[in-house]
Amino acid sequence: MKSSIESLVLSGVLSFAVFGYAAAQDNLATCVEDLNACDTSSLTTAQKQEINQLQRKENLWGCLTDSASCNRQMLNVSESKEVTETHQQRNLLDCLQGLADCEHSLLTPAQATEVDKISHQRNLLACETGSDSCNHVLLAPSEAEEVTSLERQRNLLNCETGNDYCDPLRLTASEFEQVSNIKHRRNVLACEIGDDSCDPFLLSSREMAQVAEAKRHRNSVLCETGSESCQRTLTPQNVKEMNTGAGLKNSHGG
Repeated sequence: MKSSIESLVLSGVLSFAVFGYAAAQDNLATCVEDLNACDTSSLTTAQKQEINQLQRKENLWGCLTDSASCNRQMLNVSESKEVTETHQQRNLLDCLQGLADCEHSLLTPAQATEVDKISHQRNLLACETGSDSCNHVLLAPSEAEEVTSLERQRNLLNCETGNDYCDPLRLTASEFEQVSNIKHRRNVLACEIGDDSCDPFLLSSREMAQVAEAKRHRNSVLCETGSESCQRTLTPQNVKEMNTGAGLKNSHGG
């Protein structure tokens, strides 16, 4: 009987010990995965040192990556220097790329000169390519003259190609005449091929006859090929052309 009681007591002690060990291991795992949920009171001295080192490393990483969780008070002298240098390097990169996060106050005089030079070049390129970010005020007189010339050339090309960005009011008299001739020739061609953009009111009497002839010829070809687009209402000339075509087919063994 005594032996049985001792066994039960020993079993209970062992179970409690196992449970306590498991709980301690779970808490240690929690400390490793989430320092904020860690119960440091149940850690051994060695575990506390290990968790403290882990916490310092995570904080250093947060500071190096400019995380909001960074606590600079936890950094030692060398770590603080490393974080400061990394932040300055990242800021220099932001400034060179023209990002809004750039802090000019953190730049050295040499860096500020380099950033200003690249910023000027970036603005000049924006003006030369017609970007909305262009600031004409920052251009030198010679640069402003070059940009104005490029803008005039770009506008002329837009007008010549029928681009919506064309501003006719910026064209010179000779350029306006040149563009008008191109648009007129393009309209005649559109009418000749039956394009929807054709504006017949812009055609002269001679061009109107030219377009009508092109339409009759196109219809004759469609009728000869048996196309459903063929318009059967034909002029005597169209009938003659179709009969001629039919005769040629019969002479070749039709």
